Amino acid sequence: DNAGLTLLQTVTASSSATVDITGNFSSTYDNYIIYFNNVRCSNAPEYFGARILTPSGGGTYWADSGSYGTVTSTDASTGDSQYNRIPLTVSSLENNGDWDLRGYVNIPYPLTSSYKYIEFMVLAGCPDDSALMTYSTGAANLYKNDNLTAIQFLPETGTISAGTFKLYGIAK
Repeated sequence: DNAGLTLLQTVTASSSATVDITGNFSSTYDNYIIYFNNVRCSNAPEYFGARILTPSGGGTYWADSGSYGTVTSTDASTGDSQYNRIPLTVSSLENNGDWDLRGYVNIPYPLTSSYKYIEFMVLAGCPDDSALMTYSTGAANLYKNDNLTAIQFLPETGTISAGTFKLYGIAK
C-alpha cells in the first residue's frame, strides 16, 4: 500500500489493439484510479479514448453512438463520435519520438446501480509544435444503470505500441 492505494493490476502494452483492465472491481473499495505512463500509439498523432464494460453489455464494451456523455477542458472535436467512446484526448496528440502520453482515470463507485462516472487527466505533446505540451481534463459517464466490470483503453486507429497501465484501489 502507498498512501491508501493498493495496486490491483498492471498491464503493459506492446503493439496492443486495446488495453483492458478487468476483474478487479469489487466492494472492497469505493473508488479506483488507473495511472498510465509512457503510452505511445502506432499512428501518431492520434486520439486516445476508453470504453466501459458492464454485465448488461453482454460481454461487449459499450460502443453504441450515444452511450457516453462527456465534458472536457476544451470544445475540440475528437474526429470520431465522442459518444461511442470516452474521449480522453480532445485533439490529436503527438505521442511518438520525444513525446508520450500519461495521465489518470478516476473511477468512483463502479458498483452502484446508477450511471457510471469517470474523471480523467491526460498530458501529451502537440503535433503541430514539437516544443509544446497539451493537457486534457474532463469527466464522462456511461448511460447505463449497471456495475462497471472493466475499462478498455484504445487509440482511434492502429495500436498502443507501448505503455504501462496500473489499477489501484483507494482505501475507504
